[in-house]
Amino acid sequence: MKSEPAARDREQLQIKSYEEMLGENELYQFMKKEEKKFEKRLRDIENLRKRRMGGEVLEKNQEEKIKREDEVVTEIHNVKATMEEIEEATNLEIARMLDPAGWEEEHRRKEEERNRINPDFQE
Repeated sequence: MKSEPAARDREQLQIKSYEEMLGENELYQFMKKEEKKFEKRLRDIENLRKRRMGGEVLEKNQEEKIKREDEVVTEIHNVKATMEEIEEATNLEIARMLDPAGWEEEHRRKEEERNRINPDFQE
């Protein structure tokens, strides 16, 4: 019969780190690339705006990029929100692995809270 601490140590060794789990998540990696892409576009827009304020006449396509700034900001927000959801799911998965009973209780509590706030919510 194995002692409880020894069994728990073995389980913990099998659990991947948070970074490893996120690194293996293809959607998270894709979203990180998208985040970098949109942030670069936003930096480019800022540079174009500075050039225009400095008196430079921009080309039509450069002016169009500046006009799409709100769209780029919205995309960055959406990407970050998706990444946060993946991070939260990863945290929950780790919590479930480390403390299954505690995780079940926490999950039940959060579900009751969601149902209290929004009775029509279904997971």
